[in-house]
Amino acid sequence: TQAEAAAKLDLLPPSLRSMMEPTAMIATVETAIDFYRTLARSGMQYFIIILVPGDIGTLQLFKEQVLPAVAN
Repeated sequence: TQAEAAAKLDLLPPSLRSMMEPTAMIATVETAIDFYRTLARSGMQYFIIILVPGDIGTLQLFKEQVLPAVAN
């Protein structure tokens, strides 16, 4: 959910959070797919994602759901 995604930002140390918060994309899988699909369709070929350290769950969601949807 959007609330679960936003709660992950709270896990960052305050100094890192304040640096990342203005540019952070906090999204559900569906929103992330729409976001990255739009960028890919406009010609963007590479994406750099930064996750909360140790957040394997989000990395797996990105790998298993977002990337395949964007690649198609």
